[in-house]
Amino acid sequence: MVLDEEYYQLPALFEVQDYEKCLSQRENAFCAGVFKLSSPEPLRLYDILNKYSANQRQNFNHTQIHRAVCLGPKSDCPVKHNLKESFEECINKNMFEEYGLHADLMRFDFCRRSGQKPIMDGLVIAFSIYLAIVVVLNIIGTAYDWMLKKSKAHTKGNRWLMAFSLFDNWERLTSTFEDKDTQFQNLSCFYGLKTLSMLIVLLAHVTMITCLSLPTNARGLEEVSRSAPRYSGDGNLPNFVIIIAGHQRGPSWLS
Repeated sequence: MVLDEEYYQLPALFEVQDYEKCLSQRENAFCAGVFKLSSPEPLRLYDILNKYSANQRQNFNHTQIHRAVCLGPKSDCPVKHNLKESFEECINKNMFEEYGLHADLMRFDFCRRSGQKPIMDGLVIAFSIYLAIVVVLNIIGTAYDWMLKKSKAHTKGNRWLMAFSLFDNWERLTSTFEDKDTQFQNLSCFYGLKTLSMLIVLLAHVTMITCLSLPTNARGLEEVSRSAPRYSGDGNLPNFVIIIAGHQRGPSWLS
């Protein structure tokens, strides 16, 4: 266990500067990446880093620092021809001058100059195409369902188009089949499973955001991992809302 006095003498695990403010200036650039800290000679600070990072079940790895900084003529990091080298040189210089440590670029995320448009890679393009197809199918399916209901035709319609109808899907999502066949009532336990799956999805997304983002208070998250009752309410509040809604629908919904 490292005391607060020693902890706050360590290099900051995460440091993220203002992206928009940085790129608002023409000569600036913004770079992000992960650096591996090392010490060419015995150093007490580096020993504390290794000792604290050894318990990775409860602590972050503080020998790997995350940096997203602004490079420019008015910042601590001057811009050179090669942005990646400028970024690595800047962080290494700062770490050595302040802590006596070397910082080697372990993972390079990106560098972007002011005025440079974001580059769309293959994954972004593929996801955009997929999203566009889903939206178009939802529009077609919903319009088809609306026209079918407007014509008052006693037919179920094309099942492939109805599968993308917002009206039909909302009706299926909110229906409990209480006034229909008793066979459906015998399957009411599946509504409880649906509720539990929604709880898990919400909790998983909150956990992903917490783990994949760069928090400003890494110490607080590490303390939370040692004490379950102090877990942030961001993940618990939506779950309580779903549980309360389930009880209002009736006890069989959660049984």
